[in-house]
Amino acid sequence: MVCSLRSGHKFPKGQGRGGAVFLIGAGCSKSTGIPLAVEISQRICIDQAKIIEKDKFGPNDGEKAFEFLKTQKKISAGLEIQNAYPELFNKYYSDPTLQHEVIQRAIEQGEGRINWAHLCLGELVHKRYVHTVLTTNFDLLVMEGIIRTGLIPVVADGVESLNRINGKPETPQVVHLHGSMHTYHVRNTVSEVLSPAESVSYSSAMYSLLQNSSCFIVVGYAGGEEGIMNLLIQATQELQGKTIFWVQYGSNPDRLSENAKKLMRNGGEGSGVLVGQDADDFFMKVMRGLGLGSPSWMKNPVAFLSGRAATIAEPEKQEDIVETVGSYRAKLKKLQTLWNQLETEKDPLIQVRELRLQGKIKEAFELLEKKVDELGTWEGWQLLGELAYELGEVAIENGLLEKAKEAYERALTLRTREQNPLQWAGTWNNLGNVYRVLGERLEGEEGYGYLKRAETAFENALEVWTREHHPLDWAMTWSNLGNVYQELGERLEGEEGGKHLQQAKSAYENALAVFDSPGTTQIAQKVRKNLKRVDDLLTD
Repeated sequence: MVCSLRSGHKFPKGQGRGGAVFLIGAGCSKSTGIPLAVEISQRICIDQAKIIEKDKFGPNDGEKAFEFLKTQKKISAGLEIQNAYPELFNKYYSDPTLQHEVIQRAIEQGEGRINWAHLCLGELVHKRYVHTVLTTNFDLLVMEGIIRTGLIPVVADGVESLNRINGKPETPQVVHLHGSMHTYHVRNTVSEVLSPAESVSYSSAMYSLLQNSSCFIVVGYAGGEEGIMNLLIQATQELQGKTIFWVQYGSNPDRLSENAKKLMRNGGEGSGVLVGQDADDFFMKVMRGLGLGSPSWMKNPVAFLSGRAATIAEPEKQEDIVETVGSYRAKLKKLQTLWNQLETEKDPLIQVRELRLQGKIKEAFELLEKKVDELGTWEGWQLLGELAYELGEVAIENGLLEKAKEAYERALTLRTREQNPLQWAGTWNNLGNVYRVLGERLEGEEGYGYLKRAETAFENALEVWTREHHPLDWAMTWSNLGNVYQELGERLEGEEGGKHLQQAKSAYENALAVFDSPGTTQIAQKVRKNLKRVDDLLTD
């Protein structure tokens, strides 16, 4: 079952430390630069294929190398690249030293960064919406996200640690199912995870963990490891009714692994697959749905540090330590005074963005509408347009869309192509979407006029956004332009209508030339659906 994101009811606060259990996979770390399991798989395949055919494979030939290894019978014939990581890792990097080198090299690609997904996950734990996080990752980002809130979680390494964790914990728990970066070992098959005697014990521990949760949420995980998935399937099969959400980056739920599908069939009422979800964007929506916005320590970092400083114990007979701690606290007190002053003088745009992160779109729009003339900046009018469009797109009346149109048009008077071509193109693209929606809603000449204005707006954006330098923006604009041509083609009859449908077909094909590449599947499915509709209309 594919479902939409309805955040508010998913994470009820429990008595003590209550709420959800998360399973976090490699997709949650992608925006930090740490490679996905499939990317590591491709790198392994290239390295191994080059041992056989040295000059045949380049750095981008991962899938080609994977198929080559199959023909050489070096890996299982029925294996798919998205699920190949466990077999490849254990086959070619069984030595612990080699494993550590591969893992360390992957982590170094993240350059020490932490992303929004992990910061928000930490805040959800801090606010008692989540009590346990299971992860298959070798990085330590789950722990870091929690520690930044001031909490120190219980940390358990390896699936065998399931017997040592609490099914209903008072202290948050992080379980590295494959071990962390220093003790990593992929548990793929059931035998690698546990013996038959241990199976009942570990399944019971997982059952207890999920039984004492409001729901179970999987984010950024492919579900390819049979051993881990088998534990989850057994536990949820016994529960029969646990709400389960599988958050998937791709837009096609049919791409779920077979074990993931088995798990979802065990889910209770309200369970579903959330498709097309980038991890950062997903957690932003959850935080917005709960009215949290950004992590609390980020809203007032000085107060957070002062709270931590207050917990430092002072030895009675060590004056140097007492004075040093006192000096630290005094500096924080001065910083708090300065912070309070800055808060009273806060830039309205910062306030507006904070409100938007909290999901208070109407309040953000109303605040900015009062201030935007006084600010007189491109950023102010651009942001007002975005808020008005977000509200107006779901409203029955067109008044807010008219305000979005006016805001973007005003922004274009304050930012020329020569001053900042990318911002100029972005405003034209946004304005084109406003014109398009108005054109779709209005009939007759008025609607037609807006659609033609949308066409011009998107063409202006494409003068700057080229496929070579800005491929995703270029493709998205072509998709938008395809929507305009399709609407015109369906409205107009005869030769004129056919011409616009042909233009829509070409526009969608341009978009798919980029969106069919790896990492953009959630957009590609929508474009392909539109293209099929146009092809059907041209065939009739």
